[in-house]
Amino acid sequence: MYVQCVGPTVAGQGTGREIFRRSTGYILEYNTYNIRNIMGKVNPRTRGRISAFVSCTSNSKSFQARHRKFLICTLIALVAFLLFSIYLPTVSFINLESKCHEIDRTIPLSSLPKSNTQAVYKTRTYGRKCTSHEIDMIAQKSPHLDSSCPRITAVMKTLAENSPSSIPVVISVGCNKGDDFITSLRLFSKNYTYSLETWYDWMNSKNVSDYACGQHNDMSFDTIPNNTKSVIGYCIEPMESTINMLSSALHDVGYDTREARLIQAAVSNYPGTFPFPNVIMGRENVGFHSEKKYPNATTTTVQVITLETFVQQENVTMIDYLSIDSEGHDMQVILGGIDLFASQSVRFFEFEHHADGRWGTSGLRDLIELLDSMGYDCYWSLWHSLARITGCWSDKYLEKMWSNIVCINRGDEKTHAMMESMANRFIK
Repeated sequence: MYVQCVGPTVAGQGTGREIFRRSTGYILEYNTYNIRNIMGKVNPRTRGRISAFVSCTSNSKSFQARHRKFLICTLIALVAFLLFSIYLPTVSFINLESKCHEIDRTIPLSSLPKSNTQAVYKTRTYGRKCTSHEIDMIAQKSPHLDSSCPRITAVMKTLAENSPSSIPVVISVGCNKGDDFITSLRLFSKNYTYSLETWYDWMNSKNVSDYACGQHNDMSFDTIPNNTKSVIGYCIEPMESTINMLSSALHDVGYDTREARLIQAAVSNYPGTFPFPNVIMGRENVGFHSEKKYPNATTTTVQVITLETFVQQENVTMIDYLSIDSEGHDMQVILGGIDLFASQSVRFFEFEHHADGRWGTSGLRDLIELLDSMGYDCYWSLWHSLARITGCWSDKYLEKMWSNIVCINRGDEKTHAMMESMANRFIK
């Protein structure tokens, strides 16, 4: 932790900051919070970091005056050090937490997960930056307006084929009708009994329709060698009618519920409960902010969880594939699991971006830059193509349409290389 101690040389010993460093082994940094923030009185206008101001001035020409001021300076510095020691748990986590708070000011700092990966975050590296020419070329094609129903089969196959996990883990937050969830189970297990055709047949028999991007059955996944492996998939869905439908479908189709696990819950950036609307099963446009769409809907009180807490409870160490479809609440889902991204415990994830729900007031650029600092590159997901966002931001993207974004851990070399190649082709 850092404290700025400003002042001239004292008794030939250097500034108060230097003295403090030599006597304690700590260097205290100049930031933009003050001491009372450490006490929990957070000023929302601040930018989200802590500072402690220790003024060490010595203007007297007399040695005694300089000596007295030196003692005072040292005493103040030691008091500051004690304060930081007492509140070390808060201080050591504040960068990551307050950065989330800076992105979404409605998050109470006290409700954010306490990061234990500060060292990872402090040693962050950033991805490549586009030239101004590249930014213009990407923006001119308006990829954010052509990303509502993407398909990136080659990327998903490469991701699955290069999984380092003996038992891959896939998580679908906002499982809806479950077709994308079944596809991910099929892809990572290479078990073709996870069949979209069978799944759609069951849904059609129950008159479940209204697919946002239509029914699809991408048989190109069948080119993967049939060498089955175990997989664990979590289908997280808050709406009662839909979770009951999914439970019946898994039972009737005969899928192994040890692999395909249903969780009735909503996911956000802090835990609690929420009266979630209950409408027609399989309806996809229901979320935390649907009271105006469905003012007469009955509600069911559901558990609200954070992604980080859920992963800890399930003893998951690595997420191979994370899908987030929470009808405008996607940023809150990510921020509720920010420690997972800081520790690079997620290989690949996708989420939606538009003007509904909390996206109406939340900024995408800040989130992309935060993820960049944690080792992730993000792209507009298109039809068998990608357009880079990380390091290539254009204010043209402030025009919000229904879009899909995918992000890859830069340490996942083969999949990242493929995605970069696709993004490079986009601008040629």
